[in-house]
Amino acid sequence: MTPTLTFPPTAHMALFTNFDLAAAPGSVKALVQSFSMIIVSEIGDKTFLIAAILAMRHPRLTVFLGAFLSLALMSLLSAALGHILPILVPRMYTQLLAGGLFLVFGAKMLTEARAMESGSGKIQEEMREAEEEIEGDEEGGGAPVAVPMSAMEEGHAKEQDLEEPVGKAKTKATFGEGLRNFCSLFLGPVFVQAFILTFLGEWGDRSQIATIALGAAHNMYLVAIGTVVGHSACTALAVIGGRYLSTKISVKHVTFGGAILFLLFGLIYLYEALATSSDVEMSIPLSTAILDSFDTRLAKLEKSILPLYTATQILNRRVSNIDKTLHKIDQVSSSVESMEEEEALILRGPQTGQLDKYWTAVERLNASIAFKTPGVDTEQTARLIETGVKKLTQLYTKLVAEVSSGSTPSPGAEWAMTPFPSNVLSTLRQLVNFLGTLPLPSTHPSHPAAQTILTTLQDAQRGYADMRGVWAQKCLEGQGRRCLDRADTIEAIPAGREFGKWVELVLVVCNDEYQLLSQLTPIASTSLLASSFATLLTPILKLFSSTVTSLVNLVKRSLPKYTYLALAAYETMLSMQSQWDELLSRRSSESRKDVNEIKDGMQAIRGVCLRSFPEFLADLKLGAMGRGGELMTTGLADFILSTVRFMEKLPQCQTAVESALYALGDGNWKMGEGVKVGKAGKADEDDEASILEHFTYDVVVTAVTSLNTLSRSSRRPALASIFLLNNVAYLRHHLILDPIHPSLPTLLPKSAHDHLNSNFRTAKAAYFDSNFSPLMQTLTDDPKEKSKSATKEKFTRFFDLLEEVLERHKLAKLMEDDGVGRETIGEEVVKLVIPALQRFSQKHRDKEFSKNPQKYIKMSPETVETQLKSIYR
Repeated sequence: MTPTLTFPPTAHMALFTNFDLAAAPGSVKALVQSFSMIIVSEIGDKTFLIAAILAMRHPRLTVFLGAFLSLALMSLLSAALGHILPILVPRMYTQLLAGGLFLVFGAKMLTEARAMESGSGKIQEEMREAEEEIEGDEEGGGAPVAVPMSAMEEGHAKEQDLEEPVGKAKTKATFGEGLRNFCSLFLGPVFVQAFILTFLGEWGDRSQIATIALGAAHNMYLVAIGTVVGHSACTALAVIGGRYLSTKISVKHVTFGGAILFLLFGLIYLYEALATSSDVEMSIPLSTAILDSFDTRLAKLEKSILPLYTATQILNRRVSNIDKTLHKIDQVSSSVESMEEEEALILRGPQTGQLDKYWTAVERLNASIAFKTPGVDTEQTARLIETGVKKLTQLYTKLVAEVSSGSTPSPGAEWAMTPFPSNVLSTLRQLVNFLGTLPLPSTHPSHPAAQTILTTLQDAQRGYADMRGVWAQKCLEGQGRRCLDRADTIEAIPAGREFGKWVELVLVVCNDEYQLLSQLTPIASTSLLASSFATLLTPILKLFSSTVTSLVNLVKRSLPKYTYLALAAYETMLSMQSQWDELLSRRSSESRKDVNEIKDGMQAIRGVCLRSFPEFLADLKLGAMGRGGELMTTGLADFILSTVRFMEKLPQCQTAVESALYALGDGNWKMGEGVKVGKAGKADEDDEASILEHFTYDVVVTAVTSLNTLSRSSRRPALASIFLLNNVAYLRHHLILDPIHPSLPTLLPKSAHDHLNSNFRTAKAAYFDSNFSPLMQTLTDDPKEKSKSATKEKFTRFFDLLEEVLERHKLAKLMEDDGVGRETIGEEVVKLVIPALQRFSQKHRDKEFSKNPQKYIKMSPETVETQLKSIYR
């Protein structure tokens, strides 16, 4: 007879992780024990009475929920604690411990029941105590009286216990009050009161300890379910009819029943623990024989099952193949349907507000090619992808065209390029980000649509560059035309600087367009970006070249008038040369191999600047020719006025003048003196300032030389002397003594200062000689002419010449724009003439050269002095 293999109860439980409550033999037992234990221990207990009393004063549902949730939480905690014990302690010992506890509690309850009186007096007493505790809790006055729960349940509470609170009870009450106050923030006061009183009243009670013991001996979940159901029944009974039931049930009889039940549970647990120990001891000797027999049966079973297993495996493989085939069929049918939907979406093109959907469709098509999705026609999918990319680039081009057309900004001082609208710029950036993820030959060489995608994106990028370049040209063209038109209406230097600002504006626009191009380029390739930027710059640089050509032609038409316009523009462009070089270096190498539009424009402007210096000196030399070699006026010569205007503007464009003179070469401005322009040796780079001094010296010397030549050529020396003094004094005053620009004297070398001062003294001496020497000669005594008639003739001659001088100075004003200098010369004339007149008149009056001297001495020296001073006021 084959021995039967038996397992202990714990082994049965371990074999079934997901046990069936109806099938497990101990499930009903655990449920019945936990439920009955709660019924006999809780009916008539203090928590039972607390729920009953609260239900009389407050809504029954609220009281039931508070008490039931408190008891359910206590049951779960107790069952979980009992579940942990078998892990730490062997199950046999936990059953022995549970049996001992039930026996102790049963004996204790039996003793208490014998000591109780019959009837419901005891339960009425506990009812009064529960009411007093509830009223004290509701009033919240003073410290709560600590009464041990066991004493209240057993009826051993004494008056002194009520009068003297113990520390432990005080701590519990304080904790309960704090917990209730915290929960009252979220729940109602009745719910909180029922929950807290029930929880504290149940903590450490017999039912809690019994629940822990049951949890250690049985399944934790079954015990928790049984205790929760029992508590719910007791609580419901207390809430519905607790007070009535308390008057009809005898606590003594209930306590007797509970004691018998607890003693019975204890005996059962002791028996199970001892039975488990004996079963283990009996099963050990049979283990070897059982295992050997089990191995033999397993071998036989393996031989009989192996053919079935092999056939089963074959069938499983066939089933798997059939499932895979069906799955492939489903995939093909779904892919055909999705392909038709995506084809319709791609052909319709991207719609407003549906770009994400369109991009997703293109991405799915790309993914089907990349991962070689079965059932997908690669060529047809590639054509759809190409169509989708073309539709997207068409949208890209349309958006760029919208912001690159329309009315251009109006020319003016506050001109600015029209920026991209924020919504269009955002859409373009999203488009570019998606287009940048498309397959290209460099990243996906095997993709059938890669080459077409590359060509489409290149065309879109070139179209962007072309549209933006043409648009920038249109916007800048009006502002450039405004600068040229204003050159005739404003001063030369402000006009030149305004043109320089336009050039700077062109530079700013080009930089901004480059930044936009680098952000909105669909292909992130350095070479393609450089090529696109070259395309974008082409119309802008053509506009720049044509505008510079117009400016140069304007300057050439009247070089003396527009010289400083060219110099001011050239100076501004010099300051931006490094920025232009950096900007143009971003173009592709093919575009800047043979031509640099910016340098060509600067060289054209510099060319007219270089030409202006020799022509200016030539004009000064031509000034000596006069009109027929005769002076027409004693005022300022035109070439002297132009010299002063030229020199006064020199400090404002000093950098451009120095650079141009350095490029021209030292001395190359002297045309007609045996030196050809551009052939003389150039100075060192550190000598630009000295070159400027050389040029200004030559300007001063040439102007003064022309003045002297013109003055000497006149047949009226007196007027010529006034002309010479007027012009030399004007030069000296505006270039050295009181210039408009305070730094002008520092640009003239010391030799130029000395030359002007020397020629001023010479001109003044010539003025005195030609205008006042004849007067002075009439006042000198000739030893050969001592007759009275000679004296009369001298006085007559003096006053005639004085009248000529006065009349001449009425017509020929002296140093009109230099009052101080004019008065100084007048004082010198008075000091020269009046003392001599006084001496001569006094001398011949004493000799009585005439009976009527007033006839010949027409004016007194004082009157002559007044007349002379009048011409210098």
